[in-house]
Amino acid sequence: MLGETEKGDTGVALSLRYRVLTELPESLGQLRELQYLDVSGNQLTELPEWLGKLANLRELHAMDNALEALPESIGNLQELPYLDVSGNQLTELPEWLGKLANLKVLDLRNNHLMALPDALRNLRSLTFLDVRANRLVSLREGFGEFPNLEKLDVRWNKICADPGWIQQLEERGCSVYV
Repeated sequence: MLGETEKGDTGVALSLRYRVLTELPESLGQLRELQYLDVSGNQLTELPEWLGKLANLRELHAMDNALEALPESIGNLQELPYLDVSGNQLTELPEWLGKLANLKVLDLRNNHLMALPDALRNLRSLTFLDVRANRLVSLREGFGEFPNLEKLDVRWNKICADPGWIQQLEERGCSVYV
């Protein structure tokens, strides 16, 4: 098997970082106990649908690839607390992202996002949201409603106006980088 696994062949953690992969082997979808998957630094243009069957996945690192979209099946990972898809070619995010109710960390920096979906407001567990270095021109009102947000980074975008809710987040103790 490619990569490094821990705890036997069922795998709890798998790193396939910087392996020049253009696709992920379908056999990885059989690692039902997988909790940590890192496919960063490859040449992936898409992630496979079988990722949504990895119900025990707790961290998905897919930064520094060439991803243009995220598979809908990731929306099935209701227990996923950590998603890093920074450094890709994403231009939009799917509405199903709002179904990831336990997501705490969402790293979207260095993509080509021009807007964030309204469904992100459903991510009530979110503590860290990084959208710096995208092409955002505005942020919707609901982003001030994240009750657990500790850090919001929106630097290096094209945001024209300072939404009033940023001050509310800061008053609540959230570190906001504009």
